Amino acid sequence: MLIIEPNTQLTLPYHYVSDLSSEKHTVLRVSTLEQAIIKLDSHQPKVVFLSTSFDPNQALEFLEKLKEYSSTGIIPLIFVVDWSQRVQTLLGTSWGDAVGILHSLSSQEEVAATLKRLRI
Repeated sequence: MLIIEPNTQLTLPYHYVSDLSSEKHTVLRVSTLEQAIIKLDSHQPKVVFLSTSFDPNQALEFLEKLKEYSSTGIIPLIFVVDWSQRVQTLLGTSWGDAVGILHSLSSQEEVAATLKRLRI
């Protein structure tokens, strides 16, 4: 699992992701899209959590690169909305029906249901 979140103080819903992950899932967290691309070079995640706090053009560029790393099929994508930020950008994509949305007020049940729907 790759978490791309610029707000280092944001713990939810990521805390629940860590709780739900098993030994077979490595959880990597980075704060920039550039760091995420570097991680993709050495690790293909089962799912990517992308903060909606990033500039939309940069986020679109990242998604284009993420598609290139999807060697066995599309990597599921979960957008995360941080309600403490005034401006958020939710990109309009269905991501091959492998997309979800969580937010900083999501419950553990909501996180679990999203991961289950995406078969993670």
